[in-house]
Amino acid sequence: MSEKVRLTKEQAKAVEVFKDNNLTLKDYAYENLSEELDPIQILGIDKMARALYVGYEIEPELDVGDWVISKVTGEIGKITRLKSNGYVVTDIKLVDYKDDVFLVGKPDWFLKKTPEEIAKEKQRRWWEEHSRGVWELKKGDILISKNTNRIYEYKCKWNDAPIHEVVGENEVSNMDSEYLKKNLKVVCFARDRKDLDD
Repeated sequence: MSEKVRLTKEQAKAVEVFKDNNLTLKDYAYENLSEELDPIQILGIDKMARALYVGYEIEPELDVGDWVISKVTGEIGKITRLKSNGYVVTDIKLVDYKDDVFLVGKPDWFLKKTPEEIAKEKQRRWWEEHSRGVWELKKGDILISKNTNRIYEYKCKWNDAPIHEVVGENEVSNMDSEYLKKNLKVVCFARDRKDLDD
């Protein structure tokens, strides 16, 4: 079964005008549309058909600080500014430029992210800031238990198994990846430790 289409407020209003005027997909395909229907011009025949026959949801309004995904690049970023012409400025860097150039676009070029997607992106950015992949641990990293505040030193991952060896005070623990991610957090990466020799 097809999913509902996500539309902006303007597009949803235009779809209702389209219906009220008893227009058909044939009219849409041949672009026999008035100016008030401009917002739906970019939908394409498939999305327009789904909006008419399956239904639609109105995308939430975008605001500064919202996390979004670009429909153009697929990248996730945060809205940093709303321009007076209605365009949205994000912190998504465009890599093809020498200087810092950020993605700017119309609000309908972006989708608002869910809280789960936002948490995942924040986590990815945090690890990237530290030159690591998400949960890429290295020998000597220091972890702390979220529950007991017990300190552990990361030793190794067992071959291809999702089992990690960590050493605490007078104990060696083997933890599976999911337990480790859920119950521990990194407090110091090995490269930042002052007690280790290079």
